[in-house]
Amino acid sequence: EMQRLYPENKNVKSFNEIATTFDRRSATDELEWTKIMGAASYIRLSTEEAANLKTRWESEGRPDVSRFAEYANYCGRVLAIYFLGVTAELVLTGKKHKTLIDILYFFDLPFVQIFCSGDKFHRDHFRYFGREDQQFIWGPDLKEDLKQIVAYRKSLGAEDLLKYEKELGSYPPFILKSVTREMWERYCPPWTPGRGNRLSGMSAEERKAAYEHFSNLFNTAKSSQ
Repeated sequence: EMQRLYPENKNVKSFNEIATTFDRRSATDELEWTKIMGAASYIRLSTEEAANLKTRWESEGRPDVSRFAEYANYCGRVLAIYFLGVTAELVLTGKKHKTLIDILYFFDLPFVQIFCSGDKFHRDHFRYFGREDQQFIWGPDLKEDLKQIVAYRKSLGAEDLLKYEKELGSYPPFILKSVTREMWERYCPPWTPGRGNRLSGMSAEERKAAYEHFSNLFNTAKSSQ
């Protein structure tokens, strides 16, 4: 039906052209309330809720939807670009494909730093929705890397494993070209002495004493607030 309504989209040659054209037109589009209502309709706001939303939007000076409802604007962009891709026959929607389900995973993208998937649709289209400070990890690559980490830990004797946990904790081992380690170094606090798991090797009595000690510290701090 959408292809029938927008036959000119069949002339589009690439998904990149769709995304670029959409962003260019959206930047000059002054119908901000139309965009907001599109999102309101998608999440099925009631008439009263939509009226309250418009009142708030107007009271704030009718700002751009990108500022007024940033996440709704993002989700609207994801769906719009997807359906434009459908009309251009650049996105397959047959029974053997599940692209409508796949595209919805990108709704979670604003809340993560790393997006990992073994789906080719995600791999090929992440670039159109991800931010510059985010990274896509190909699922099979992560699986192989995790196998290396498991094999490394299994290769350690009991004494060396205990030493590793005390010194490094959950920090990944120093394996060359490890995807996990590269992402950890990019997005997590760097390892420094003392960041390991101090509970490793403790007896049950020592663990209990440590728990009571920190519980007392927490309760003291809480009561002083």
